[in-house]
Amino acid sequence: MFGTPIAKGSPLATMLRIFNQFVSVKVFVLMQAEALLIPFCFLSAAKLWFWNDPAGLALHAKWPDFLVRCLVLTVLLQLCFYCNDLYTTTGSGTWMEQLIGLVRAIGTLCIISPLLYFLAPLVMIRRGVLILALALTLVVASLARLLLEKAWQVTGPLRNLMVLGTGPLAREVALEVGRRNDLSLSISAFAAKNPPDSQTDGGFMGRPIVSLFSLQQDVPRLGISQIVVALDDRRGALPLADLVRLRVRGVSVVDARDLLTALSGRVQLDTVAPSGFIFGDGFRRSKMTLIWKRALDLTLGLLGLLLSAPVMALTAIVVCLDSGWPILYKQTRVGLKGKEFQLLKFRSMRVDAESNGEAQWAQPDDPRTTRVEQLRTTIPYYEERHVVRPGITGWAQVQYPYGATVAEAATKLEYDLFYLKNMSFAFDCAIVLNTLRTVSLGGGNR
Repeated sequence: MFGTPIAKGSPLATMLRIFNQFVSVKVFVLMQAEALLIPFCFLSAAKLWFWNDPAGLALHAKWPDFLVRCLVLTVLLQLCFYCNDLYTTTGSGTWMEQLIGLVRAIGTLCIISPLLYFLAPLVMIRRGVLILALALTLVVASLARLLLEKAWQVTGPLRNLMVLGTGPLAREVALEVGRRNDLSLSISAFAAKNPPDSQTDGGFMGRPIVSLFSLQQDVPRLGISQIVVALDDRRGALPLADLVRLRVRGVSVVDARDLLTALSGRVQLDTVAPSGFIFGDGFRRSKMTLIWKRALDLTLGLLGLLLSAPVMALTAIVVCLDSGWPILYKQTRVGLKGKEFQLLKFRSMRVDAESNGEAQWAQPDDPRTTRVEQLRTTIPYYEERHVVRPGITGWAQVQYPYGATVAEAATKLEYDLFYLKNMSFAFDCAIVLNTLRTVSLGGGNR
């Protein structure tokens, strides 16, 4: 589940599988490299600042106190990096975009450092040393990211895949592989039962089409490391003998639906079959997992209530002054095991926004000025999301915007199903971090 390495020799050997989702090893190499470089920048800044003052250096950088301060600031700075999309699993953009993100992250730390010093004065570092350390961090981190990108291009060549099939499922695999350009995957060819006699038509999605019955010749010729079975109808079309021989020779063979789930972080409803839920992995949850999850929910809920109490009081005053009473709005929602409950929230619409008593979809430039959820029981497997309690955040909330249509609600359900399949305490902690990033970047709108 968490941190499962890919088998040696697999085309995905440059990836880790975390919560059954593929993540590039490059992200973790970058995080570890910067975890070492940032404390080095703080130590170098202290030496430069007290260049001609050994006594001042000894007083300010007393061991191990100074090292602890450096480590605390390193953790905070890397959290700022994460919240500014510098440690994303799908790549962090161009070098210039990463440089802008580094500037934003360092600026964020400068803004929160006074609060940090107020709450924990023991981690205080002299202002001049801090500014110099952050400037060094900007230069060093920028160069490290540039060098890592160049090194990865040389040492991490593209891994060649062959997709069996040329139907909608194969097309979905090609689109998803193309989206995950951080994983160094490339589709070299598609295989079909009746391939065209010539490739003058451009093949399928710009790739050549080979015969399903010549895999033993075409796989070595094209340097294929993994075969993805994406046949919409496998009856009588799957070359089992060839696949067995290739698998024994070390070529990986995976089902397209499993690969799509691992690449996208969602269980795609248009490709999944009931047998996938019944016989597939996942959907395991022990009593201890549920206890830890509930403890995390209550702890973060109480903490959030305490931190947001002043803001809620101010919001209540603003709503009352702006449009009068009532301040709160009540709406019926569906919770654990399908039981209904009353949700209270601050009224940010006019009083007659839903005068017919029915919830309505949020729309761009919604005249009611806020979002409202509506359950759609027509979506397949929708009721399965009610096996856990609803919350203010979740895997779907941090991965996808608010669902304003039935199709978008179905996509959010796909993320919910992925969460249910891989639910764990560690996954919940990762979602909390993702939520901080989403909020800090202004995501999750509507």
